[in-house]
Amino acid sequence: MFTMNSDESAGNPEAMMRERYFPILLLLALCPCPFAQTLPDAPSAIRSIHTDPMEPAPIQSRLIAAASHSIEPRGPRKLLALAGAVAFEATANHYDISETERGLKAGVAVEDYTWLVGSRPGAGQLYTRDLLTVGIVLTPIVAAYMSRKMEFFYAGLSGPVVLGCKHISGGNRWKALLAGHQPTGSELGP
Repeated sequence: MFTMNSDESAGNPEAMMRERYFPILLLLALCPCPFAQTLPDAPSAIRSIHTDPMEPAPIQSRLIAAASHSIEPRGPRKLLALAGAVAFEATANHYDISETERGLKAGVAVEDYTWLVGSRPGAGQLYTRDLLTVGIVLTPIVAAYMSRKMEFFYAGLSGPVVLGCKHISGGNRWKALLAGHQPTGSELGP
């Protein structure tokens, strides 16, 4: 064994660590032994899948092959997560549009994101543009939900959340402009 007396390990930190942790490592190495299992001697209860290409596969092997692919069920919790993400985006969008309207009426700046709406849009134009954007973002999420690709569904939920964060940021910039803070960059009006 690696046992050392305290005189040998007093000046050697490596020996002190080895002396301290050796019983723990030994215990960890021996503990899994009683829990180890051996392989069964009996043949498998599942029949092997038929491999002859000239004959059709038996029904049992088709059922076994179909059962091996687990399909994650759709459920109300997933729809609730989608509804929550869309509700967050819609609430943040309303905040952004209301602050944009106030800022445009006060004349402190013009709209920065002018895609489809111009630099001085109305609320209806902004809601229409953002509804189109949300529709584009939600299309792959709904497709992933319908095709039961839940990893893509969950990843896609970040889309409406990112849009909502963008709207909160835009609304906060308009609020700062309305409070009289100096605008930066493209927030400057004509």
